[in-house]
This record gives sequence, structure tokens and C-alpha cells, in this order.
Amino acid sequence: MKKRFCFFIIAAFSVLYVDAAQLEGLSQLDSLLARKEEITRQKETAISLLRKSFFTDYDHRSRLTVCRELVRQYAYFQYDSAKAYADRGLLIARQMGSDEDAYYFIIHKARILSTGGIYDAAYRLMSDVPVTALSFSNQKEYCITMSDLYRRWAFYCRDKEYSPQYFKESRRWLTKLMTYVSKNDPTYNFYHAKYLMEVEDKSALANIYYLKVIHQKLRSERFYARACFSYARNLWNAGERDAAIRFMAESASSDIIACTFDNSASKSLADFLIQVDPDNSILAEKYINVALNDAKSYNNRLRLVEISQSLIPILTAYKAQLARKEHLQFYALIGSFTLIIALLLAGWLILRQYRTLKENKADIDHYNQQLTGLNHKLGHLNERLLTTNIHRENLAAIYIHLCSRYIEKLKEQRTLVLRKLKTKQTDDLLLRLQSERASGEETSAFLDSFDRAFLELYPTFREEFSELLQPEFRTPVRKTATLTTTERIAALCRLGVDDTSETANLLFSSTQSIYNRKSELRSKMLNKETMWDDIKGLCRVIKA
Repeated sequence: MKKRFCFFIIAAFSVLYVDAAQLEGLSQLDSLLARKEEITRQKETAISLLRKSFFTDYDHRSRLTVCRELVRQYAYFQYDSAKAYADRGLLIARQMGSDEDAYYFIIHKARILSTGGIYDAAYRLMSDVPVTALSFSNQKEYCITMSDLYRRWAFYCRDKEYSPQYFKESRRWLTKLMTYVSKNDPTYNFYHAKYLMEVEDKSALANIYYLKVIHQKLRSERFYARACFSYARNLWNAGERDAAIRFMAESASSDIIACTFDNSASKSLADFLIQVDPDNSILAEKYINVALNDAKSYNNRLRLVEISQSLIPILTAYKAQLARKEHLQFYALIGSFTLIIALLLAGWLILRQYRTLKENKADIDHYNQQLTGLNHKLGHLNERLLTTNIHRENLAAIYIHLCSRYIEKLKEQRTLVLRKLKTKQTDDLLLRLQSERASGEETSAFLDSFDRAFLELYPTFREEFSELLQPEFRTPVRKTATLTTTERIAALCRLGVDDTSETANLLFSSTQSIYNRKSELRSKMLNKETMWDDIKGLCRVIKA
């Protein structure tokens, strides 16, 4: 499969050496070569119908007519079959006692033998035919056969003594043939062109008649192929190489359509291409192999000799071109390998860079997530800071309110004292100042305000303070915003009031009472040595 692929690639490149005007003709020829087996099968199918008619018909005249057609169909298609049906036709003609039919088949058998390269046998057959006793049509066929016989014999022997004699005899019979071909004869233009070229050596004039044949005949007719072939040879000799190659390719195409295995067009086309440019050797090798296979199939000795003479230079050029192509392929392979390595290296670098970018992106995403989390935390802390500020503002407002109340209270007491002193009601004044009820109300109001303000500032103080106590002394969380005396002592410690006497004054209690409460608190703590530091460390983060 790889060899075929390389061959087609090389063949495609080799077409570049052919002139663009020739490409169409060569492409048509190549398409017909691809269908050659199919065309041959179609021809064999049509012939098989004639053979069936020949073997099933019992009328000698009808069988003789069919046999003539079979000879005509096989003449340049299959040598053995053509000769066999010529012999059968001759046998039937003799059985019928028809000399004219017998001479017809003898003449065509001799033509078949000369086509196959058995020239001496063909000559002996023709020598036994009484020319003067032949009908007009048989005399015409006799002249055609003799002319072709001597011409083929001359090309085959290639002898300096005999070849000129054979060519001379061929021209003599061709000249005689022209006396049997009138201008109304369908073959006149072809044989007149042949006469002008071979006898009178007027190639330019002959080309006019060859072109008439080309325009009049169908591509499936042998005269069309022969006219294209001769016209192409004349063009080549005149130096018109492009046109010569185009018409020679057309002749080879016509041979394929007509299933003509006795042909020279493919071989001559190969010769033309290799002479135009040795780099066309791949195309030339393809067409010379087509000609070789056809010659072997027909068993045409003359064609085999001609092909063998052209095959050596074509194969030499072909091998040289293949060697060059192999070198190019080798360098192309090295270049491709280098490119692949470069691509792999580039791919590895890109993959490595991609992985690095992917890792960096993952890190960036991780940092973004952390930053987002920190932003959320910062926002939450800002909210709690705002809440703390609000609590502090509330504490400041309570402090101002208490100060205002005590200032007002002092003013009232000052006014009361002044009035009582002026009226000399000292006893009543003393009695009022010593009133426990008024002092208890003031104390309760102060402590309630303190409890409410402290718990607004430190809402989790009671829960955290309870965690510092031994389990059996812990109290459940209360919903009311009040503190016990012990919790107030701890709350004042959290606010920085460490002095026992100052604590006693703020809680409207005696110093001894506060001392006793602190001793009681120490006994309930988990860590007695660090209890005050632990209390000062409570509520460091203000929870909303």
C-alpha cells in the first residue's frame, strides 16, 4: 500500500514536467486505462453473442457472414481467436464451394499472420492466391494485406539489404491499392494520406487528409486511431512536440476504446515523453508497460521487438528518476522527522507552560478564594465593629444619662439642704439624708443601668465567664439583662477596676463584703492562679 501511494505521488509530480496543453489528453488516456478491463469485458460480451450465433446457426451462408464479423472483431484483439475463425471461415467456404469467400479468409488469415509476425507463412499464403481471379473487393483487400505485410516485414528484419526492398514493395502495393480506392470510398482519405506520406513523401499534404479522417471517424474505429498515430508522427518530425504528444495520446485512447491490442501508440507516446524530458520517465514507464502487456497479450512479435528497443533507455531514466525521488524522499523524511521532533518539543514546552499556567491559575483561584473569604470576614468584622461602636455609643449615652441624673440629684439635694438650713430644719434634713429607701432606689437604678450597658457591650460575657468556673458552679444562661454581684465584680475587673475599695464604692457595698465575694469567687474558679488575667481576657472579640 505504501509503495502504491509513493508511486502515485511520484507520478503526480512527474506530470509537472509535461506541458499544460498535453495534460487533458494524458488525463483522458489515464482515465481510459483505469477502465480498460471493463471495456475489454464489454467487447468480449459482444463477441460472445456472435460466437453463440455462429455455433447455433445451421445455415452456411449465415455462419459465413457471422464468421467474417468474428474475424474482423478478433483481428487486432486476439491473435489466436482471429486465426481460428479465419480457418473456420475458410473451411465453411470450401464446403460451400465459394472461391471468393475462401480467398477472402485466406487473405485475412495472411493479414493476421503478418500482424502476429509470421511473415514467411503469410507470404506463402498470399503467393497461392490468384490475384487476377479475385473480385474487386478481394483485390483491394489483397493490396492492403500485401502492403502491410511488406511494411511490417521491413520494420521487423531491420536489414540494410532487405528492409529497403520490403519498403519498396510496400509502396508498390500501396500505389496499386489507390487504383481500387475511389474518392467515394470511406477509406479514401486515410489511404490517400498514407500514399502521400509513404510514396510521394508529402507529409504536410498528408496531414490534411489525416485530419479529415480524424474529424469523420469515431474514436472507436481503428482508422481514427491510425490517422491520429500517423498525424502525430508527422507533427513530431515537424518539431511540433506538444501537439504530437496530444494526438499520440488520443491514438492510444482510441486503441483502448476499440480494444486494439496490436498498437504502437502507447509505445510511441512513451518515446515522445522521454525525449521531451528524461524526468518524464515515470509516465513513459507506465505507457511502455501498457504497450508491452498489449503486445504480449496479442503475441505480436514486431511490437515486442520495438518495445524492447525503447524499454532500456526508458527504464534507465526511470531508475535514475526513482533514485532522485528516493533521495528527495530521504531528505523529506529527515526534514519531517526533524519537524516532528520540533513539534513534539514545542508541544512539550507548551504543555509544560500550560501546566505552569494551570498551577498558577489554581494558586490565583485559591488566593482569590482566600481573599474573598477574608473580604467576607473583614466585612463581618466591620459590621461587628459598627455594632460595637453602637454599643459603645449606647454605653456613652447611658453614662451621660447617669451623670445628668446625678447632677440633677445633687442640685436637688443642694437646694433641699439650703432650704432646710435657712428654715433651721436640721433634724428633718438629717432624717431625709439617712433614709435607706431613697438610697436603695438609687442603687438599684444605677446597677440596672450598669448591667444593661455592660451586657450590650459584651453580650457573651456571662457565657464566657461561666466557662471559667468549675462545672458545679456554672449557672444556666438567663434571658434577663442582669448580673449577679459576683458577675458585677468580674465585669468591673474586665473593665480594669482591680481595687477592692473602688469596686465596693461602685457597687454600693462595703470593702469587706467585696473582699469576701472575691475570696468566694476564687474558690469556684478552675484556674485560681490566673483567674483575674482570664477574666480580663474575656470577650476580646465582640460578637454581634
